[in-house]
Amino acid sequence: MTKRLAIGVFVTFTLLLFVDVAKLQSNSETNSNQVNTDANQSNTSANSNAVNIPEKKDAKTSEDNQIKNHRDALKIVSEGSQGLNNWCLLIITASIAAIVSTSYLRPTNKIFRALYLLFIPGWILISLSIFYGVGISRRYMAAMLTPKLDVIREIIGKVSLEFDWQLSFLQWGLAIFAIWVLAFLLFWVFDEKLISNKTK
Repeated sequence: MTKRLAIGVFVTFTLLLFVDVAKLQSNSETNSNQVNTDANQSNTSANSNAVNIPEKKDAKTSEDNQIKNHRDALKIVSEGSQGLNNWCLLIITASIAAIVSTSYLRPTNKIFRALYLLFIPGWILISLSIFYGVGISRRYMAAMLTPKLDVIREIIGKVSLEFDWQLSFLQWGLAIFAIWVLAFLLFWVFDEKLISNKTK
């Protein structure tokens, strides 16, 4: 019973995460376009300022506004990245629970049992996704501490790249676990015998 509950939780987390990743990827593309638009507007404003030679106070205010907008964009990406990290930790925890639960069932067929090895590359890919998520959090903190606009723009470029990698590794990891879920369902339907240590 514990085994089935753990697997049910694991499958539910996997399906929910597929939906969450799809929504987050759509939002990230929108945010990325918004950041690029803000950057283009800031460059246009800078060129216009160079022609019109505005006062230093106006230039300082414009730069402060750009810094605030960039930090707000980084905050959104950082929060989304943290959400993905939380999902990753839940997936790893649920998958481990599905293996080491006390009411352990396993297929008699060695091929089906070998499919449990898919957890290893799945864990590696999910861990890499967490690694890039942690990097995004660090860069967000750095952007909050630095007052230089050019440094913040450089951070935005790196965060955008790292967020793409985080999503990619998470999607690849989910694909691995999805293969395992499909294989488990096949084994559950077609394997007539189960080895259980429940009575041991």
